[in-house]
Amino acid sequence: RNAFERDEQWEVNSLVGLVADIGKPWPRGDKPGTFPKDRQTLFSYDLIIMGEVPRSMIKDEELDWIRTFVETRAGGVIFIAGQYGLLRKYTQGPLAALLPVQPLPAGQSAGSDAMPRQLTLTETGAGLGALTLDSDTDENRRLWESLRPPHWVAPVKALPGSETLIEASSGASRTPALVFRRFGAGKVLYAAFDESWRWRYEVADLHHTRYWNQVGNWIMEKPFSVRAKHVWLDLDKTTYNPRDKAQVRLRLRDKDGT
Repeated sequence: RNAFERDEQWEVNSLVGLVADIGKPWPRGDKPGTFPKDRQTLFSYDLIIMGEVPRSMIKDEELDWIRTFVETRAGGVIFIAGQYGLLRKYTQGPLAALLPVQPLPAGQSAGSDAMPRQLTLTETGAGLGALTLDSDTDENRRLWESLRPPHWVAPVKALPGSETLIEASSGASRTPALVFRRFGAGKVLYAAFDESWRWRYEVADLHHTRYWNQVGNWIMEKPFSVRAKHVWLDLDKTTYNPRDKAQVRLRLRDKDGT
């Protein structure tokens, strides 16, 4: 949250739900500090980052909005697992189809019984611009392996149709740490750890902020410069020379926003 709020290119609405607040729902509305009051308000967002949110904090109808936000609105969602294991509660219900991983019982992955020693890019992850922290491919791999690993990684298995981008290793064992999948028109990213702040050690925001900006821009849909009720429009450049070709992106929506 702090990394995004410090960056002027992002407009952030953050909601905090403590375990002690289970049963105390967030206020609904269209102002900062409130959960979107209706589907139309939710659809005005580009990216949702969801961490350890108690299942009781969000209504089933609102979870349906989030699913549709990804599937038809082409929005992006990033899930961040934590040691309370609250994301496991969403493997049943409207968000089940979004999650690119299946939780495993404790003891069935490297992250559940030993502290990870390092994070390693997979072949897919190494070729992804969003995970590029250094322009040199080999140096980028070494950089990821040198970052301070999390103390804990959620024991999960990547589901068919998803792609593991980063693995956490503990001895000879490896477990998925960052998993991606497409869902309908949108994208979903699952982080099996919540300690990316450890990458700030001795280098401040050098890697941490770059990572979150790149990942956020990749997972969310590229913004449209013009939005009306039924028509969204954008061009690939702001200025053109004579005889240049222009790439036009156009989205048409019905009365339900589909």
